[in-house]
Amino acid sequence: VATVILCQAGIFDVAWNLFEGRGARLGRMPVWGFGGPVRVTVPTNLPFWVWEFLSSVEGACDDAGELIWMNLLVLSAWPFLTLLSLRVFRWSMRRARVNKVHVRRCVLYSFDMIPPALTMLVAFLLLIGQVIAGGNTAWHEPFLLFLPLLPVMFGARRLYHAYARYLRFDRPFLTVLASQIMVLLAVMIEWLPWLVQL
Repeated sequence: VATVILCQAGIFDVAWNLFEGRGARLGRMPVWGFGGPVRVTVPTNLPFWVWEFLSSVEGACDDAGELIWMNLLVLSAWPFLTLLSLRVFRWSMRRARVNKVHVRRCVLYSFDMIPPALTMLVAFLLLIGQVIAGGNTAWHEPFLLFLPLLPVMFGARRLYHAYARYLRFDRPFLTVLASQIMVLLAVMIEWLPWLVQL
């Protein structure tokens, strides 16, 4: 099914031309069909307007693409930074007789990668949709700056419930809030010089 969709959409043509460039020769490439590999003739001389469109997409997505990668990096590092920030409360954990393994488990379960992955997928699809529609992608940049806050708030809420119900920690809301503020400050210290360069 995916092969039929890709062949109809001309994805192979665009990919072949991007790989080989404008001077690519007409070639035949195997495509897996229902009964085995099928030989498909790929036209490799795309019209001039396609090359213009692809070069404009490359220019329009530079800043937004960098923001998407930076968001992915921040969302990937956030659970580990949260775990480090919760080390500040190790005296309270000893007093409450909470094992460090349970804290690690709560953080990793609270900040699993499904919400960040879905958030980044939405950002990527919005960006690609706007580029294909031929519009300006400048409106995505403020949106992409604040996009990591959604999965972070979701994970912090789950961490609060884990601290309150599973660990039975004293003042779980303030503990989680303090740890998330520490992580946010650390991320902003690293992120602000990069944002100024945009």
